[in-house]
Amino acid sequence: MADDEDIPTDEEFSFKLSYDEDEELIESLTQAKDNGKLDSHLKNLLRLGHSVYLAATFQTSADSLDSLMKPLDSRMVQLEGMVDRLLTGVQGSSTKGEVGEQIVKGHLQTAFSGTKGDQFESIADENRTMDIRASMMLESNSGTPVAVNALIESKLYEKTVGQGEVDKFWRDLMGASEQFGLFVSLNKSIANQSDCVKVEVRSGKYAILVYNENQDQMRHLVAYALLREIARLVIIQGKAIKASKSDVVTTLLEDLTADIDIITKELSQLGEIETAAGKIIKAAGEHVGTIYKSTGMIRVAIEQGINSINRDISKAAGELSDEGMKLLDFQQSVWTPVVKKAASHYAAHLTAMRVSILAMNELVPMEVDESGANLILNFKDANGEYVSLEFQSSQISIKFDYDGDVPDGIPGKTKDGQMVIGLNKKAATIGEVNWQKLGEMMLDALPQ
Repeated sequence: MADDEDIPTDEEFSFKLSYDEDEELIESLTQAKDNGKLDSHLKNLLRLGHSVYLAATFQTSADSLDSLMKPLDSRMVQLEGMVDRLLTGVQGSSTKGEVGEQIVKGHLQTAFSGTKGDQFESIADENRTMDIRASMMLESNSGTPVAVNALIESKLYEKTVGQGEVDKFWRDLMGASEQFGLFVSLNKSIANQSDCVKVEVRSGKYAILVYNENQDQMRHLVAYALLREIARLVIIQGKAIKASKSDVVTTLLEDLTADIDIITKELSQLGEIETAAGKIIKAAGEHVGTIYKSTGMIRVAIEQGINSINRDISKAAGELSDEGMKLLDFQQSVWTPVVKKAASHYAAHLTAMRVSILAMNELVPMEVDESGANLILNFKDANGEYVSLEFQSSQISIKFDYDGDVPDGIPGKTKDGQMVIGLNKKAATIGEVNWQKLGEMMLDALPQ
């Protein structure tokens, strides 16, 4: 029997934190201490940090795997043999896809089903966009297991996995109910990814992209273990994460800000397209309408993305001003739904009037009336109704008070001190209307 001194005992460690360098960490630990959870909070931080470190430095060492998840021992050799046998005689991308799916599923079952209780289900035959659904059994604060689903996509390619596959993975994850995803390339690198293990967060969706250079490596097992830790912290320890501004959140804000800059440049290019379209001769009005309609729908989609990203940043960092939040709220809750609710053939017209309508909304807030048969946009207040736009089946009818002659390029008429304009739904109308003049007239009809 071994001496008592050979038996491992609990260890205690002490360390000091500086407010100059560790203020955010001190705030997080202080809050955990006040809640009586300092020990568990420290352990969680250390375990997650250790997992991230292993994922970032992991190459091919079985020792690294052993320190992250136990036990894998001799089963690693069995798995590698299974991979080699499965790869022999594989023909065609479809067959390789099925083999890659079975390899990843087999690895994960061997490593996590028996030790953690996780379950893995092939879902490619269910017309799903991913290969595998994982049910991660995470331990809650009370000690009872909580099932959290994740989607897994596997690739077994003979060359680098292209960016298009990564983009498709993100589109599929965004359209799914699951919050977590894992993208695995079994034997080739991933385009535009220098690190073998990469963690990304987009609009509340968490994903890890991982690749191996050959069949001897099992980095996807490390990545899956890291995904379990992230899911546990997000789902089980969500409040603790939100309480502090960690380096992860800071990095996320920087990434989101970069995304906004890129999308904003795309919007600028769309604006140039629309300006050029407006100068096309009247005979080409049909083509101008097509351009406005297409860019209008693209603009709505892009602006929705910008609004969502800006909201995420404002919640995390409080960087947006009150005016900025008001504009975001109008774009998200009013303008975007209006474009979607209006008939598709009016998307071009709305795009042409967009700048004017935003300026009008600053003077008199726009109201959306859906009570009748037609959608109506009203600019009115307690003193009266100034401008209305009614989306009828064949035209947009615009009415406002006006005394004077009808300018060129304005398809309207005056009656009893009121201007009545009819914008025909046909695309050719886009090239016939003086949109700048129309915008000025509507703005002049509002109280200044």
